[in-house]
Amino acid sequence: MDQEEKLREEMRKDAERKAGRAIDRAKREAEKLLTAVREEARTLKNNRLAAARETAEERKRAILAGIEHETRREELLGREQVIQDVLAASMKRAEDLTETLREKSLKALLQEAVAGLGGEAWVIRCAEADEERVKRLSAELPKACSVVADPAITGGVLVTDTAGMKSYDNTYTARLARSRDALRTDAYAMLMGKKQNQ
Repeated sequence: MDQEEKLREEMRKDAERKAGRAIDRAKREAEKLLTAVREEARTLKNNRLAAARETAEERKRAILAGIEHETRREELLGREQVIQDVLAASMKRAEDLTETLREKSLKALLQEAVAGLGGEAWVIRCAEADEERVKRLSAELPKACSVVADPAITGGVLVTDTAGMKSYDNTYTARLARSRDALRTDAYAMLMGKKQNQ
């Protein structure tokens, strides 16, 4: 082999070495790039998965809160219906008192209204069914009064001064309305007591 061939062979080997190193460098760079891309993809996947989990958790909390709210609303509506039924039954019971109890009730309501209203003369409105009873009871009062049957009244009395300026509503309906909150509280306490004892 002559010099020229040796030089060519040397140059070819040198070129092959350089090409091999370049290929190795390129492979390493490609491997690094591939590893970085895989890591970025894994991070992106984990981030998306975490975001999806958080979104699902938020939706779950919202749904559970909605269910809890609706359950509470239904429970309160049910309790309110029971309370309304109790109040309606109380009103019916007051309207259906026996003769003796009705007369005692009217007497107490009339005396309370007259004492609370004051004045010299009154107009007493009552249920049509109570008109004669109230006339009898009003005769016992120290002041002048007139008794008027009012179909809107189911029980009790509505007393006004003769000028119509002041009134004392002692009808069963008005008394029940005034004590509705207290009755509601008592009925609620009884319902809760039953629930806790069950």
